[in-house]
Amino acid sequence: MGRSLGPRQGSLGRSLGLHMVVFALLGLGVTGYLLVGQPAGNWPLFVLLPALWANLQALWIRVYRPIRQVEEELELFGEGRPVGIHELIQQLKESVDREYAAGILKREAEISALQSQINPHFLYNVLDSIRGHAMAEGVEEIADMTEALSSLFRYSISHREADVTLERELHHVRSYFKIQQYRFNNKFDLRVLVEGEAEKVLACRLPKLTLQPILENAIYHGLEMKLGPGLVTIRARVRAGQLQIAVTDDGMGVEPERLERINRNFQEWENARRLEGGGGSGIALANVNSRIKMLHGEAWGLHMASTPGLGATVEVLLPAVRD
Repeated sequence: MGRSLGPRQGSLGRSLGLHMVVFALLGLGVTGYLLVGQPAGNWPLFVLLPALWANLQALWIRVYRPIRQVEEELELFGEGRPVGIHELIQQLKESVDREYAAGILKREAEISALQSQINPHFLYNVLDSIRGHAMAEGVEEIADMTEALSSLFRYSISHREADVTLERELHHVRSYFKIQQYRFNNKFDLRVLVEGEAEKVLACRLPKLTLQPILENAIYHGLEMKLGPGLVTIRARVRAGQLQIAVTDDGMGVEPERLERINRNFQEWENARRLEGGGGSGIALANVNSRIKMLHGEAWGLHMASTPGLGATVEVLLPAVRD
């Protein structure tokens, strides 16, 4: 026989409802300062009421409704009626997962807010001035490097769009690689091959800054330790509704044990947010893979193949999406 849990659960529901209103009002005040620099108390009523309603709706969907469902299950359990315990656990897990994802989005928003404090126009003007002086003095290498660096910053700092065409991404990659060529005294070379109808392939969209971390990984973990010149080849094509991109280097390659760990982390991306022992670029590769999977699903993402001593290939698989 089960004992009644009704009064306690009802109290929980009333408490949650009160807390929802309090949190909604707090959120409204914070939103006011962030958006218009004024407390919510100074807003006109026709603005205040819709904003309060939006805050309450968000709290209802993300917090109150999942907990209320659990509360109802506990009431059934207290009455001695059968309860799907596995469903209850799954609901709790989904609620925790949603809060975890919300935390990630919050951190990304905080990073974006910090980035927005940088005055990009000042940076661009300085770089343009350096380029102008270099050209006036006939120092073409400095002028070219500064132009590439300016292009790199403009692309990276801009927040106007989260995804770009493959054509724009490749233009950015070339600017990045030009800087690396100057740094390594033209030791490395880059080749870009587009198969099939180039115009359609280049019009496909992908998450911004997908290829630069892969190219960076090829340079620092493949080519930098190699004696003699090195080559990175980027191949892109569309097959069966898929955008397939392969970034291949002829560097040192990856040992089988580490290669297995890397690909396992690509598959188990929710539990492995970083590549084991990968350092900064390893984390960047894992983040690229995670972004693709979060945007498009488990079927998409990165995979690595390698022969030790001969090089490595990172394959990028995306749905072929165009405007």
